[in-house]
Amino acid sequence: MSAHAVLDVASLSHPGMVRTHNEDSVFVDGEAGLAVLADGMGGYSAGEVASGIAVNVISTGMLEELRSGRELSKVDIGSGLTHAALLLQQQIALANKGIYEAAQARPECAGMGTTLVATVFCQNRISIGHIGDSRCYRLSTAHRPVRAAYARSFAATGAD
Repeated sequence: MSAHAVLDVASLSHPGMVRTHNEDSVFVDGEAGLAVLADGMGGYSAGEVASGIAVNVISTGMLEELRSGRELSKVDIGSGLTHAALLLQQQIALANKGIYEAAQARPECAGMGTTLVATVFCQNRISIGHIGDSRCYRLSTAHRPVRAAYARSFAATGAD
């Protein structure tokens, strides 16, 4: 268990109005302070495979470290990031590698991809990692959603 209060978490996923199947993969663990959501890229091959790999790799790697007892809230002087943020960054890179390798090994998965948003709460800090147009929101004191992560792409500039 991390050095923080247990979070009250919930998750819900829906395929949307266009697709007949859901390409989302979700992992939440309130005790560990971890949430990971990956949305397979619709219209591409095997989006649900890519999102599953991403969530599995990140959640497995993060949980191992979060439960190890290591102090992850300390800030790395060189990067200015917490050790939890650096770990999240590392796990996202490993997930990317796993998706790439699966796409190379399985012809039916060629071109697969996923968007991603992941959060890790460690003491009084939150680290957010995101890839693509997946968004992260926080609730304001007025209980209204406020975007906490922004897409960094040309296409997203019109959406922000």
